[in-house]
Amino acid sequence: MKKIRLSFNLNLLLLIISFLLTSSDFCLAQQGGNNTIDHIEEGDIKKEEVQRYIGYEDLLIRYLSLPYDNSMNINERGNFVDIGFIYLMFLPLLLLFVIKSRLLRITMCALMVFIMVISTSNSFIYNVNTKRITKNVEGKLENPYKVDFSSDPIGSIINYYYEFNNLLYIPIAEISSNISGQSDHSTYPILVLLYVLLGFIFFRKLSNSEKLNNIAIAFLFFSYAFFWLVLSTGIIWYGFFMLFLGLALIVILLDKLKKEQSPHYKWLNYSFLSFSGIWIAMCFISRISHISPGIAEDQKGKGMFNPIMYDYNTGKKTEKQLLDRVYPGFYEVINRINRDKKSLVYRVGTSFTYFVDNNHDRVFMDNQLGFFNKLAKRYPNKQDLANALKASGFKYIMIDLHTPTIDKTDEKTLVRKFNQLMDFFKENPNVELLATNRVINVKDAASGQKKQFLGIFGEVAFHGSYAIFELR
Repeated sequence: MKKIRLSFNLNLLLLIISFLLTSSDFCLAQQGGNNTIDHIEEGDIKKEEVQRYIGYEDLLIRYLSLPYDNSMNINERGNFVDIGFIYLMFLPLLLLFVIKSRLLRITMCALMVFIMVISTSNSFIYNVNTKRITKNVEGKLENPYKVDFSSDPIGSIINYYYEFNNLLYIPIAEISSNISGQSDHSTYPILVLLYVLLGFIFFRKLSNSEKLNNIAIAFLFFSYAFFWLVLSTGIIWYGFFMLFLGLALIVILLDKLKKEQSPHYKWLNYSFLSFSGIWIAMCFISRISHISPGIAEDQKGKGMFNPIMYDYNTGKKTEKQLLDRVYPGFYEVINRINRDKKSLVYRVGTSFTYFVDNNHDRVFMDNQLGFFNKLAKRYPNKQDLANALKASGFKYIMIDLHTPTIDKTDEKTLVRKFNQLMDFFKENPNVELLATNRVINVKDAASGQKKQFLGIFGEVAFHGSYAIFELR
């Protein structure tokens, strides 16, 4: 019965909408503008959440550039999506040396150049001086990238390359705009044709292998990579098995060159071992030092030792002291939520579900605020919306204050929906802030000096990461 309760309450909420529309309209006539919230018409939660991993280019360009985008972290950046440069560097190169036909080599080189041009035409340049990126969107740099060669030689060279690359992209963009777009009928036939063509070339070269296992691994890799490409929308953890097969395929290709006594085998083999070692060392250092985008300068290189967790693991600090240090006020609030076992929790982002008892039955997730946006359309009045949520059993709302940062859409619909949610909380007597780690500056009327308090609205001194509200 518990498993049915949440879905039943949500259905009940939608059923009572038609009965309350009249009273909602009456309240709107009586209340001022601060008591209403707007509805976002263009919101698309699939585009906001899933498509950010594959990009927002034209459909054909989006798929063809995906191997480069995933290797270089173009669409999403962070350790959780970083697969490294080994696959992009060695798989095309080894495949090129395995092929003996000059015509096929020329075709492969042309295909690689083509994919490189369309990939870098939707990429970015990182400025080591300003610690910011300059986006290259559809063959156009958003802002002029001007940097002295002596201060940033790599960035300067890449800038010159992008300027030349963008010239090559002009005719490609023209053709792409005629045969593709955000949806089309040509992308999937082209991808299937490339899959069949590359598969035929590769398996023909491996057909004389003494080990049938090599052919099986190659077939698995090409098939898995194709279906990952067309079905995963660029989410890398759906392709972990493909990454393992990719390493196995590199070893198979190197072994084939060795058996053929190719003059290229030694330097390719040494290069692969060397760059693999460099990559492993870089990953190890990066992970233990916690050096990643968004980390404050004074915290870089300190991730190997966390004094708060160390004190907790050695028994010097209790769970309450640990949580209060990381999330001020959270311990008391989460215990309050867990004591109130009959109330449901509305969650927007955050990993706080872990701390909620019976979270599978009590927590409703609305990470892209699609459900809240529909409610805002039905209940534009803040009081009516709060009453509708309470009537459905919701009492607590947990939100991740970093939710808007994942919005990569041009329309910024998730940012607007998050602002809509925050507007619901603002000056709303039906909502009470229980806990947050956001710090705001408040000017003291007597002394004129600024004092800092934990809160949501005002001059932000520290952005914070979470907030928990209670519906009253």
